[in-house]
Amino acid sequence: HRDLHSFPTRRSSDLPAAFWLAGRMAEAGRGGGPPNAAEAAKWYRRAADGGSVPAMLSLAVLHLEGRGVPQSDARAGDWLRKAAGRGSAQALLLTGAMRLEGRLGPASDAPGYLRKAMAAGSGEAAVLLGELYLAGKVVPRDPAEAYRLALFAEGKGRLGEPFAARLGRLLAQAASDLPPAQAQAIRSRPGGREASPRQEDKPAERLRTGTGF
Repeated sequence: HRDLHSFPTRRSSDLPAAFWLAGRMAEAGRGGGPPNAAEAAKWYRRAADGGSVPAMLSLAVLHLEGRGVPQSDARAGDWLRKAAGRGSAQALLLTGAMRLEGRLGPASDAPGYLRKAMAAGSGEAAVLLGELYLAGKVVPRDPAEAYRLALFAEGKGRLGEPFAARLGRLLAQAASDLPPAQAQAIRSRPGGREASPRQEDKPAERLRTGTGF
């Protein structure tokens, strides 16, 4: 167990990162003790109060799962909103993913959050959104848009699992649903790796400002 006196030589600006690291160690059971989500949550809260975006995300996940803290989608949404306000693509991605599961708000708002996550640099969000277009879930079925989104994600470089495998399947399935000439045109078109704008991007039409986020 560590306390605030364990960090006497750190500048105040360094403390949130140090507190977040202490939380990660407590959650993973590193440092000689068993995994302790409750202890981790205390460190994450100190870090989050100091402005640490990773700590905000960690707290959100703990509240979503009810580990070490009371299960609360509302509190998770609060932390995700704060992280998103600091430019976190991961917060927007997680919000979109949770809405697809019927949590944190209506599923119909998920595409808008995924688009925002893409704008913040998330290739994973493009994979999720592409899967929606390929399946016609929440949005109209559109294999061409699914393929554009897959190319966008591919252009973001290496994705972690399970998104890398899902991207491979999305690329193959979307392309197979298109005439070869159309798929080739999308791939070779200048800017073809940029997904086209959609109405779900427009807050007045698709996003309920502040609802559950």
